[in-house]
Amino acid sequence: MFAASLISETEGADIPLSSEGGGAGGAVREAGGSFGKMEVAREEEYFRRLQRRQIMRLRKNISKEILLSQKLVREHQDAIARLENRIAELTQIEN
Repeated sequence: MFAASLISETEGADIPLSSEGGGAGGAVREAGGSFGKMEVAREEEYFRRLQRRQIMRLRKNISKEILLSQKLVREHQDAIARLENRIAELTQIEN
């Protein structure tokens, strides 16, 4: 039920951090120095926050799915109990 939403929310979670990427990253970074380092730090912080939000959403969706599954288990247990009672009633009528 939630599988499609979980996949779409976790896409991009494996985006490499700026220091891990293949490209140079722009003029500021190419120039080096403290501005380049600061830009790398900002970019890495952005991706850490993005990943944190994605994990929080994933946890929330998994929790919802757990609650739904627990509800379905209770409904099935109630149905089993009703059917067992029905069998017991039919057995009494038969005897």
